[in-house]
Amino acid sequence: MSRRNSNLDAITQELDRARINYVVERGRHLKVRFELLGRREMLVCAATPSHTSGERNAAARVRRMLREADEARYESDVRAGIRREVVL
Repeated sequence: MSRRNSNLDAITQELDRARINYVVERGRHLKVRFELLGRREMLVCAATPSHTSGERNAAARVRRMLREADEARYESDVRAGIRREVVL
């Protein structure tokens, strides 16, 4: 029988929302591997989470990584003289 893991669900939902492909490796801990701006990234979460705040923390960790990658891409574009259109 397979049990749901709220931490893993939170991570994969954020990556799905950002349309980023990932691979989940199961073991003592769950490892989620994905690529962000050409860099290989890995997030580790407990296979049996024990605290309810873990789900929020896992989602926030992914959003933070995505935000930092977007800021890095923006800074790279500015250095290269590439302009972005801002749509409001």
